[in-house]
Amino acid sequence: MHWLSWYVFCQINTLSLGKVVLEKLLRSVECKKIYLLIRPKSEIFESLRLQHEDFMAYVDEKIIGVEGDISEPNVIFNKDKLAEIIENVEVIINNAASIDFDLRLDQAIQINYMGPRRLGYIDEKIYNYPGDPDEIVNKLLSLSEHEILSQQKELIKPWVNTYTFTKNLSERSLQKHRGDMPLLILRPAIIISAYEQPQPGWIDSLAAAGALTLFATIGALQFVPSNKNNRGDMIPVDFVSNSVLVGTAFQANRNSLQIQHCATSHQNPILWVDYVIHVLDYARKKPMENIIGNIQCKFVPEKTYYRMKYLKTTLPTKALTYISQYGGSQTFKKNVQRLNKLNDKVSQVVELLKEFTLNDWCFESKRVLEIHQQLDEADKVNWNFNPKTIDWPLMSHLMVYGIQKFMMKMDVALPHEQQNLLQKVNTRYFEDAAQFYSKTNKVKGVNLDKLIDKVMFCDRVQNQLRIQCQGNTSNSTYHSLMKEGKLILRSMSAQIDKNTIKAVFMGFHTRFKRIFDQIIVSDAELKNISNLQAQKGNAVVLIPSFKSYLDFILLIYTHIIYEIDLPFICGMAEFEDVAILSKILKRCGGFFVNYKKLDQALPKVLLEEFLSHILKDQQILGYHLERKRERSGKIIKPLPFIFEQIVDTYMRSPDDIQDIILQPVTINYDKIYEGESFPYELLGDEGNRESVFKILKSILWVSEKYGRAYIKYCKPISLKEKVNEYIKQKGIDPRLLLNRQLGPVPVEVQNQVAILKSNFADTMSMELAYTLTDNLVVMSTQIVASVIISKRQGGITEDELVSKTLWLYEEIQLRGGVTCQSSKPNKQSIKNSLTYLKSFIDTKKDVFSPSVKANKDYKNILMLAYYRNGLIQLFLNEAYISASLLAFGESTVDSQGVPLNRLWDQTEFLTNILRDEFVVRNQINDFESFMEVLRFMEKRGYIQITGDAQPHIKVIREGKQALKFFRTFISPFVESYWVTLSYFRQMRPATPILQQDIEKRIQWLAETLHDEGFLMYYESCSLESIGNSVQHYSNMGVLKRIGEPFSLNNQKPEIYFQMSENKVEQNTLKEIYERLTFFKPQLTLITGIINFEDDVKRILTKAPIEHTFKL
Repeated sequence: MHWLSWYVFCQINTLSLGKVVLEKLLRSVECKKIYLLIRPKSEIFESLRLQHEDFMAYVDEKIIGVEGDISEPNVIFNKDKLAEIIENVEVIINNAASIDFDLRLDQAIQINYMGPRRLGYIDEKIYNYPGDPDEIVNKLLSLSEHEILSQQKELIKPWVNTYTFTKNLSERSLQKHRGDMPLLILRPAIIISAYEQPQPGWIDSLAAAGALTLFATIGALQFVPSNKNNRGDMIPVDFVSNSVLVGTAFQANRNSLQIQHCATSHQNPILWVDYVIHVLDYARKKPMENIIGNIQCKFVPEKTYYRMKYLKTTLPTKALTYISQYGGSQTFKKNVQRLNKLNDKVSQVVELLKEFTLNDWCFESKRVLEIHQQLDEADKVNWNFNPKTIDWPLMSHLMVYGIQKFMMKMDVALPHEQQNLLQKVNTRYFEDAAQFYSKTNKVKGVNLDKLIDKVMFCDRVQNQLRIQCQGNTSNSTYHSLMKEGKLILRSMSAQIDKNTIKAVFMGFHTRFKRIFDQIIVSDAELKNISNLQAQKGNAVVLIPSFKSYLDFILLIYTHIIYEIDLPFICGMAEFEDVAILSKILKRCGGFFVNYKKLDQALPKVLLEEFLSHILKDQQILGYHLERKRERSGKIIKPLPFIFEQIVDTYMRSPDDIQDIILQPVTINYDKIYEGESFPYELLGDEGNRESVFKILKSILWVSEKYGRAYIKYCKPISLKEKVNEYIKQKGIDPRLLLNRQLGPVPVEVQNQVAILKSNFADTMSMELAYTLTDNLVVMSTQIVASVIISKRQGGITEDELVSKTLWLYEEIQLRGGVTCQSSKPNKQSIKNSLTYLKSFIDTKKDVFSPSVKANKDYKNILMLAYYRNGLIQLFLNEAYISASLLAFGESTVDSQGVPLNRLWDQTEFLTNILRDEFVVRNQINDFESFMEVLRFMEKRGYIQITGDAQPHIKVIREGKQALKFFRTFISPFVESYWVTLSYFRQMRPATPILQQDIEKRIQWLAETLHDEGFLMYYESCSLESIGNSVQHYSNMGVLKRIGEPFSLNNQKPEIYFQMSENKVEQNTLKEIYERLTFFKPQLTLITGIINFEDDVKRILTKAPIEHTFKL
C-alpha cells in the first residue's frame, strides 16, 4: 500500500479503533504528515518504540497535534492551524464518534451527526427515511432536555438506539452535502480485540462484546437473552483499521460515495452461543483474577432472562443490601455496595446488546472482498481484512487474553503459545475428578507378559540363548535360560497399566494443583507429537532434560491430559532401589536400567530387543540423555549408552522402522522441588543426599508453593535425515550402516562400522544436548537470583533489584532467550520470585542478599548459583570477553584501553580452558567469532573499539556494570580450574592418587581458601566443576591418568592421577597456572603468586588426615 506521501487529518477517538488506525499509519504508510487531536501513549505503540530508538522524536516528526473538540461548532480552535490543514490535507479520517448506544439524543447528535458534517466527511449506500436530515436535527435540538428524555424512544423510531439513529442522520447529511468530494463510509460490526496487529488480542476499552466477555468470564453474567441460533456480528479491530485505510486509498480518486461494511455475519458468521462457549472454555483453563461466581453462561428467551435475573441476582442482592443496613462489618457493607454496582453494570451491558443478541443480523460484505482480491499477495497479509480468514475459536481466546493482558495487566501468554495443564480440567472438585478420570480411561494399556513373550521369542534373543546353551559350563538348559531371561527382562522392563495410572495420577493431579501455580505447555507442540506418532512407520523418542525426579512424572501427566500415548521412560537405578515405588512406576511405563548387568551378553541383548520392540510397535520412548540430574543448573555432557542402542535399533531395522523422531524436551521450574539437597551433593555430603523415595513421598503432604513448571517441546529431529547426512559426509556405503546384505564382511570392516556408529551416536547425543541448552526456558526466579547473587557483597535494595531485573529481562529478550513471562517483570512478579527463593535469601530493611548461615555455611550460595547458571548459555561469549577485559585492570580499560590482539589472546586462552565445562553451541572458536561478539557489545554500548591501525578496546563508563555482571557467570569456574592447578603445583611427581580422593582434597582446599579470602566465589568449591577441571587437565596431558574410564565392561573403574615427571609438561602446567592467575588480579594485589603458593603449602600441612599427602 502506497499513500504517495499524502497529508492526512485524523479525528479519532481514544478507544481501540482510533489507536489502531494511527499505529498502522505510522508503521505501514508513507504519509508525509498526520494532523491529530491526540498523542500516542498506549501499549499499542510498543512495536514502534522497538523499531525507533528515539520514538518520541519520530512521532514529533510525523504528527502535528491539533487542539479541538468535535462537539463544538468550530472543531479546530486555532485559525492558523485550520488554514494549514485546509491548505495541505488530502485525506480525512473521522472516527470521533460516541459508541454509547443510549447517549442522550441531543448529545449523540452533537457528536455523531454534527461531527462528520463539521469535517466535511461523507460515506456509502444510504437508507433514506422520510424527512430532511438537517430539518430533523434542527427540530430535535430545539427541544428541551426534559422533552428529549421523555420522548426519546418515540423520536428515534424505527432505530433501536440513539447511536444508530444519529449515524443514519449523519450518513444522509453527508450524502446531501458531499459535493464532488470522494467519500467512503465504513460501517463496522461490533468491534473486538485485535486478531494480529499491532499485537494479538490488543484492546484498551470494554464496550459491547468486551464488557459481555469480561462479565461472563468472571462469573458475573450467567444468562443472556438470545436465540441460540442468532449470529454475533463481530470484527477484530485491526480488520476495521486495515479496511478503513485500504478502502480510503481505493476511493481517493473516485468522485463518488461508497458504503463499505466491515463485518463477518455474511462471509464468516459465528453464533453468539458458539462465541461464548469458546470464551468460557478458555477462561476455565486460564481464569481471570477475582472470579465472583461459576464460569457459565446460558442463552435463554427474553422472559426467562428477566425471571432468572430476578431470582438469581436481584433478590439475593436485595437481601444482602437489607442485611447490610442493620448489621455486618464495614468490609461487608462495602462489598454489598460493589455487588450492587456490578449488577447494575451487567444489566446495562445486557440491555445495550439485547437488540443484537435477540435478533439475527446479517450485513452484506461484498465490497471488502472485492477490494481484498485486488491487493497483491504481500498486501493481503500485511493489510488483511478478509473476514473469511478469522479462526473464531482462536479469536474468542484472544478476546479473553487481551482483556487479561491489556486491561487487567495479568501476566499471561498468548493462547496458541502456552496452556496451563492444571486448568485443562479446572472445575469444581468432583467435576474435576470425573474429567481427569475420563482422561485416564483413554490411556492405551500395554500388557507386560505379552511384551516379554514377544521379546523372548524374537530371533536375536533365541540365537543368544542357543549360543549360551552350547557354550555354557554350568549345564544350563534352554528352559532354565528362558526362565532366567524372563526374570531379567521383567526386572528391566515396564508396562502401562490403566488401573495403576488412574489411582496414582489422580493423586498427582490433586497434589500438582496445590504445589504448582501453573504447568505450562504448548498446544501446538503437543499436537505435533500426536501427529508424528500417528504417521505409519515412525517411532518417537522423548529426550527430556533432567532437572528433577519430578520430570518423569510430569511427562506422563502431560500425556494423560492431552490424551497422547504414554511414554515408556528409561529411569535410573535410584528408582529401582525403592521396592514399592519401583513397582508402581513400572506399571506406569517406567523401566530402570542397571548398567552393572549390561557387561553380560544376555541382559544386554534383552535390553536392546526390549527397546527395539517398543520402537517397532510405535510406542513412545523417553530417555534422560544426561543420566544424572543437573545439580549445578546447566545441561551436562551426555552419557549416550541408551542412545547408542536407539541408533543401533534404527540401523538394524530400516525396513521395520522408517524413521525415529527425536523429540528434545526441556522441563523448567520456578523452584526446583528437591533443590535444597543439591548443595550437599555438590559438596560430597552423601548423608544429606536426597532420595527418590523422599521426593515422591513428600509430595503427598507438602503445602509449599513451587510456582510454575514450563514444559517446552523443542523442534523434532529426524534420525533418518541425520543418518543420511552422516553417510553423505563420511562417504560411506549406506548398506554397511543400514544392515543391507553385502555378503561376508571382513572383521576389520565390521570394526570400522562399529566405530562409525559409535561416533555418530556421540555426535548426535551432543547435538541433542545443544538443542536442550538452546531451548531452556528462563524462569523469573533465575533472573532475580542472578541479580541478587551478583550483589553478594553488600546486598541490593528493592528499587535496584526491580531496575536490574528489568534490565536483565530485556537483555535476555534481545539475545533470543525464551522466558516464562509474556510481559516485563514488575514488582509483583519479583515479589513472587523472592517468595520461592526465600530459603536462600536474607532480607533486612528492603535489602536482599544471599543467606549465609552460621559457621560459614554457604550452601545457599550454591542454590542461587544453580538458578543463575540456567542463563549462562545466553551470555557465555560476552562473559569470556568481559572476564578477559576486566582482568587488565579498571585503570587500563578506562583510559588507554586494551590492545585488540592482547584481548584476543587472553579470551582465546580462557575459552579453550573452559569450553568443555559448558554444553553451549557456538562458543567463540576463532578471531572472526570473537570480533562478532565484540561488535555486538559495542553496539550495546558496553565497550568502544578505537583506532584502525592498532585497535584498542575501552570500557564505556555506563557499560562497566554490565561487564562486571557478565563476568560473574564464569568467574566461579575460573576459580575452580585455578584452585585445581594450585593443588597440582604442590603434588609430588609420580605419586598416584585415586580420582575421588584428589577431587575431595581439592574441594577442601577450595573451601579453606574461600574462608581465608583467596577465593571470591563459594561456587568454585563445587565437586562437579572441580571434577570437570581434573578431567580437562588430564585430557590436556598435564596430568597423567592411570586406569580406564567407566564403560559397560568397566563399571567400577579405579582411576588414579599423578603429576608428570617430564619437565616440559611441568612447565606447561606452570604456564597455564600463571595465565589463569591473570584472571585473579585481586590475588596478586594481596600476596603475589610466590607468597600465595607458600600459603597453599601452609594450608595443606594443616589439612585433616584424609586430605593430606606428601609434599
